[in-house]
Amino acid sequence: MCGRFVANNELETIKEVFNPKIAPSLALGENYNVSPSQNTFVINKQEAAVIELNTKVWGFTATWDTKRRLANARSESILQKASFKDSYLYRRCLVPINGYYEWFRVNEKPTQAYFIYSKKMKLLPVAGIYLDDEMTILTTSANARLSAIHDRMPVLVPPRNWESWLDQSITEPGQIQSLIPSAPLDFLDAYPVSSSVNNSRSKGKNLIDPIGPEI
Repeated sequence: MCGRFVANNELETIKEVFNPKIAPSLALGENYNVSPSQNTFVINKQEAAVIELNTKVWGFTATWDTKRRLANARSESILQKASFKDSYLYRRCLVPINGYYEWFRVNEKPTQAYFIYSKKMKLLPVAGIYLDDEMTILTTSANARLSAIHDRMPVLVPPRNWESWLDQSITEPGQIQSLIPSAPLDFLDAYPVSSSVNNSRSKGKNLIDPIGPEI
């Protein structure tokens, strides 16, 4: 899963990496602990097929409980989920993040937080879907390296597939699935961070300070 992530929200960096159309008034402050129900940037295409930067609330509102946010969608079973199917086929987006947190668990209890990021890209191109002003993040099985921390990880879209992933005219499930291959084992790095990240009200850059060596 992906329950918290880091978003510096630097417009110049987002423009450099994704080259979207950016509204002059669009701005979000840096947030080193984005949580479900908070606003974040997404990159998507509207009917005009122009790549745009917009803001969405993280997490679909559950139809059976309006207080609950569906922050993640399993990519393997997404077509069997009524909450996500249409968005997966017709409303895909990219979520530009700087990294995310995951918790190593023992007997289902979180015991150590890790910050997971990439040394190879300034921003992680996380696969998302959206509905109106809400978005959710796709997840998949963790690769062999990250599975030592957790069994799930966000789906990443390689740069060569960004335009196709955002293309609303591509609706064939097999073609969509081909756009999100497994991330290379050496693409992501991780190191432990303090328990301060457990507090969703903590937002500072100190949250990503390492407290131990990389895995």
